[in-house]
Amino acid sequence: MRIFKVIPDQFDQLLTFSRSTFAGAYETLTDPVAFEKYMTTAFDPTTILAELNDPQSVFYVAEIDGQWAGYAKLRWDRPHPDFGNTPVLEMQRLYVAQSFIAQKVGAALMQHSIDIARQRGDVWIWLLVWFENHSAIKFYERWGFDVFAHKDFHFGTEVHRDLVMRLRVV
Repeated sequence: MRIFKVIPDQFDQLLTFSRSTFAGAYETLTDPVAFEKYMTTAFDPTTILAELNDPQSVFYVAEIDGQWAGYAKLRWDRPHPDFGNTPVLEMQRLYVAQSFIAQKVGAALMQHSIDIARQRGDVWIWLLVWFENHSAIKFYERWGFDVFAHKDFHFGTEVHRDLVMRLRVV
């Protein structure tokens, strides 16, 4: 497995991959109208290109045998208010392609993200996870994340209740 930072030349592949992994995770679990509305905005080519070119965020991809297996999107410009001025890293996305779920891709991306946070001098990694995504919640708990808040998340035409989780990395 190889993990690398996505560069602007890989935009088309990132757009396709991010859309497909998100669909694999949520399409059958949510209302189809809400799902399509969210996909139209969150995974719009203009949105993804802006995120890719944003100096306050970065995408990392895990690749196995030349195939993209999963990705993580990290941000450092949106600290959660509960942390005050403490340096934190937000893990905004962590998705693995369905065909690679059992190959420890999520674990490799998580460890890579923790290493990045430590290199940057961040004290915490925080993230949002839908309270109905039980497998993701269990994954984060196995890594030591704990719930410290809740947040409403606008998902297309619906409002979902998300857990806000954190992991101390120093």
